[in-house]
Amino acid sequence: ADGPPVGGPAPATGGPPGPAFPDGPALQWAGAADAGTLYATALACPDLSCPKTVHRLAGSDDGGRTWTSRGGQLREASLTVLDRRTLVAVSDTGVGAAAVSISRDGGRSWASVRRQGRIVPALPPGGALVCVAKAAGQPCTGHALDPAAGQLRPLADSPTLADVRGSVVAPVGRHLWLAGTEPASGRPIVAVSADRGRSWARHTFPCAAGACAAPGLAVAPGGAQAYALLPAAAGDGLVAYRGTAAGVWSPVAGADAVPYDQQLDPPSPAAFVTRDGTLVVVAAGERERDEPRPSHWAHTGGTFRPVTLRGLPLRSRPPERTATGYFLALSYSDGTLYGSADGRAWAPLTRR
Repeated sequence: ADGPPVGGPAPATGGPPGPAFPDGPALQWAGAADAGTLYATALACPDLSCPKTVHRLAGSDDGGRTWTSRGGQLREASLTVLDRRTLVAVSDTGVGAAAVSISRDGGRSWASVRRQGRIVPALPPGGALVCVAKAAGQPCTGHALDPAAGQLRPLADSPTLADVRGSVVAPVGRHLWLAGTEPASGRPIVAVSADRGRSWARHTFPCAAGACAAPGLAVAPGGAQAYALLPAAAGDGLVAYRGTAAGVWSPVAGADAVPYDQQLDPPSPAAFVTRDGTLVVVAAGERERDEPRPSHWAHTGGTFRPVTLRGLPLRSRPPERTATGYFLALSYSDGTLYGSADGRAWAPLTRR
């Protein structure tokens, strides 16, 4: 192995069981292969004696009851979990295109992914899509990542997008969903493939708020359907669309009732789809200590209504549904990672 993806000490083989993270808002990212196999990163120096961009990785194989240290430090790396043992790290090298690394042993060791010029028609089994740009800030095109071979190859047919939300896209079933902006016009766009990247259906949306931005995207279980969300044309509120894997989109009624402050971060609305297929939007409502206080609105009965996610603190990052169907959320209020099997009932996965 080549070591950690972007520097740091040599990979470790794991530490003693127990909580791997300090108290407070030190958790930076979390991912899951399933309810039992979890990963998370925390600040490498909780006392902030080292840069905030330096993180350390830990993993749990028992649903968060115990955690062990995995590998060395990660610098400027975004992580994606492909399966129980396979993680992908994309790091900003500062000198152009990002570097891609892969771990096949749960983050304990890492190897650089080799880029190959030979074009491939679709993703290999167990593969993922990586949106690769020639230089930082430029539009990117889809490449097929082969974890077994440690290789990255361009797809024969791939959309070119700017402002892509997430550089690594794991398939949900055979479906791949990409959200970004159209390089020429700047309009929001969603591209979907129902055959692992062999062919794509593309759909552009109007710049509803007068300023183009990538839409918020929420993929439903099974991957055959997704939702795109954008700020409304005037004032607060949202517009929402439901799309199929064939690229057919239709408006979702009632989204304008969801309170959304367009001046808050993130600029694109966040949402997820529960296990039973319900769309839940994270709306920026009241403020607490000058920070947005999220609330959750579910699309039921043809409109959006407030909904309570049992066990999840109100002030948390937007919940995310992993490609395998498990749900994760980081809490602002207590620095705890929460998990859910259905997106509605939540429980802590890290101990304070």
